[in-house]
Amino acid sequence: PAPAALGAVQCAHRAWRARTHVKGCGMAFWGVQVAANSSAKVAGRSGEVLHLSQLCLDPAAPAGSVAKVFIENGGAKYAIAFLREGHTEFCALDLFVDPKSCKISVAGKAGAHVTGYFEPDEFGDEEAAEAAGPAAAGGE
Repeated sequence: PAPAALGAVQCAHRAWRARTHVKGCGMAFWGVQVAANSSAKVAGRSGEVLHLSQLCLDPAAPAGSVAKVFIENGGAKYAIAFLREGHTEFCALDLFVDPKSCKISVAGKAGAHVTGYFEPDEFGDEEAAEAAGPAAAGGE
């Protein structure tokens, strides 16, 4: 999609997310529709991780069409699903991604709907300290 359209999707997502966030739960539904042969950047707030849980072929997909779904993270591109109309139209996932560095793309003649939820990144600070070494974490 065009940058303006993507901005509108992100804006609509933020408004919708504000209405659907469950207080005290720490999780909020997230979803995006990625058109055939395009990509979508994930937008999230600091301190959150995105749990991708479901991929579904666009209901308007032409008969027999396919959608290859990829995650782009840290400069690398990974195939996560191959969806085919009339055969494999959905795929359950259990992937946690950093929304600040993640992009979802679809190749093929069909689009895909990607859903999941944001949750607090409870280990982000600890993992960063471990990666920096013992001196940064207050050790010797």
